[in-house]
Amino acid sequence: MTRELDLTSGEEDQPDLLSNPGTDRGTTLAALGIALLLMAVYLIMSSSTMLWDRDEPRFSRAAVEMYRSGDYLVPRFNGEIRPHKPALIYWLMNAGLETFGVHEWVLRLPSAFGMAMTAFITFLIGKRMFGGRAGLRAMIIFGSAAMPIYMGTAATADGTLIAWCTAAVYPFVDRLYRGPRWWHLPAIALALAMAQMAKGPVGLAVPGFMVIATGFFCRKQVRLGGDFWGGYITAIVASIGLFLAWGVAANYASGGELAKAGLGKHVLHRMFNPMEGHGASGTLGYLAMIPVYIPVIIFGLFPWTLFVPAMFSALFGRRIGTPLDRAVIFGWALPTFIMMSLVATKLPHYILPIFPPLALAIAAMIEAHKRDELSEKDHHWLRAGLWFFVPFALVGMAAPIVGGILLGDWSLIGKAMPSTILFTVIAIIAVGAVRKAQLGRATCALAIGFPIVMVVASVLALPQLEESFKVSKKVATAIRGTLGDAASVCHAGYEEGSVFFYLNLPPELSVKSIYQLVEDGKGPAMQQWADLEGKGAMITTASELEVQKFDPAAAGLKEIFRGEVVNYSKGMRRQTVIVLARNVSVPAPAQPAPAPAPPVPEGHTPPPPAN
Repeated sequence: MTRELDLTSGEEDQPDLLSNPGTDRGTTLAALGIALLLMAVYLIMSSSTMLWDRDEPRFSRAAVEMYRSGDYLVPRFNGEIRPHKPALIYWLMNAGLETFGVHEWVLRLPSAFGMAMTAFITFLIGKRMFGGRAGLRAMIIFGSAAMPIYMGTAATADGTLIAWCTAAVYPFVDRLYRGPRWWHLPAIALALAMAQMAKGPVGLAVPGFMVIATGFFCRKQVRLGGDFWGGYITAIVASIGLFLAWGVAANYASGGELAKAGLGKHVLHRMFNPMEGHGASGTLGYLAMIPVYIPVIIFGLFPWTLFVPAMFSALFGRRIGTPLDRAVIFGWALPTFIMMSLVATKLPHYILPIFPPLALAIAAMIEAHKRDELSEKDHHWLRAGLWFFVPFALVGMAAPIVGGILLGDWSLIGKAMPSTILFTVIAIIAVGAVRKAQLGRATCALAIGFPIVMVVASVLALPQLEESFKVSKKVATAIRGTLGDAASVCHAGYEEGSVFFYLNLPPELSVKSIYQLVEDGKGPAMQQWADLEGKGAMITTASELEVQKFDPAAAGLKEIFRGEVVNYSKGMRRQTVIVLARNVSVPAPAQPAPAPAPPVPEGHTPPPPAN
């Protein structure tokens, strides 16, 4: 059999981070070190940017309101009950707020920890399935892929959710390979409870369907008898009981709103109807969106997309792992992929829980390659992976230049150039290594280089990019500088959660819509607001003022802020954000001091001043 790739290039002599993983204890310590490094990467990126609308500010402001109000039972956002997610993420955010205060990186800390925890558990599972070296490789692949990096730096519940979903999978996998242990079912119950506390029923569905599917796929290798299924059902019931210990009390305190909106709207309605534009309406639109997670996976796994075709070839060709290994991977990935593909509301991160098994499969494929166990067909698909990798790499290289041109910001190109050059070098190294079948060199370049590229880009380029996309912090600074920290603020045509977060008002001072403050039939809303007593600020846009045909100057309002922004939450719409203040005086610009009079020579009388 002839292979086009050079398989005699001395793969074992090529650089490989994991060429000598050492003892079992040493491998575990190495995994802990890698988890800490990944967490450091996430936190550096988290501290370099402001919050991104819309989810991040909503979670963050709800956590701050919980912290400042002392009500740790019912989450609230902008003074109103927030039934979207259970309380765990807000509790975790509050732990950081108590220690470090209100900062973006503090509110993103639970996600950074959650993704690092997921990577470490992926190592534990990989070590049990394929050995320590494959486990280390899998956790690196997972933790350094594009979507996990993004979710590890976002102040949302998804990093916490995937951590506990993966934690619920590990005792089950350990049971398959080693037999029952006393701690398996208690650990499953606790992990399932925490997953539900992170994001509701999905925290039970993702690991639960994984166990059912894997049990079916591995029925010829491991027979899970009635004792296991009875114990697993008991663990599920116990986890629901732990979840309800909070849920019943919180629902009672909210007057039933948490169950009504949290389950009815944000679970059931979301399953059958696209919400907030995340999906397509109608039968044809629904059918067209079913395969959307295929490109999401290809993009989200970048740069490890390079190995995805060969991984699937070897996996379906039964050339990696044992039948039990493959049953675990299929049972873990397929149910979540099918479930999320069928749900009407589509968001990219919904598919995140299948990234650990995909990382394990890629790691196992690389290990099989090192043992020269792949077929000619697998090597063909390994070369085909370049067709997936190179286009995304070219887009990444060109994005800063194109973005700078579209935004008219040439300084952005300069700030992004270091990361672009570094990324280009890494891509060239990886492509060249794969062409020579030196996967150790390729994985080394990607594992070290891509996180560094992301850190450099987030520190140098993203703050510059924020000048075009984020205006809320400037709005908040202008309002607080004019009205103080207890401002009366409303919005008209510009309602973004980041404004509420950066205003950092007391929980009892919510930012209301202008239409909540005026009476119907009493004339134009903006004029009514302008005629109210007391100081106040209104956040609006130039287009809204035009639609309302309202002249702020004629109404005696002062413009205290004006700024251009590209509102990415509303389809990259360009807007002019304006803040108008009522019943306040804006200091006039300071006048330059008059020039001192020339000195009068001794013996002369100065001339009288002109009339």
